[in-house]
Amino acid sequence: MSVLRPPRGKPLGLLALVDDELLGWVAVSPRPDVHRKGRRQGLSGALLLAAIDYAARRGARICTTAP
Repeated sequence: MSVLRPPRGKPLGLLALVDDELLGWVAVSPRPDVHRKGRRQGLSGALLLAAIDYAARRGARICTTAP
């Protein structure tokens, strides 16, 4: 696993690499790091729909998600 890290700051997530090939990723952030304004506003659902739309416009036929 590799850590996805911005130039300065806390890690953003993890990358799954095998022989330098990206096989998967996950975003990771402690709850206190998520600004309160983003909670209970439907942001997660909106991001999910935007990601599905983005993938579909680029030819994806299947999208998978996990909680």
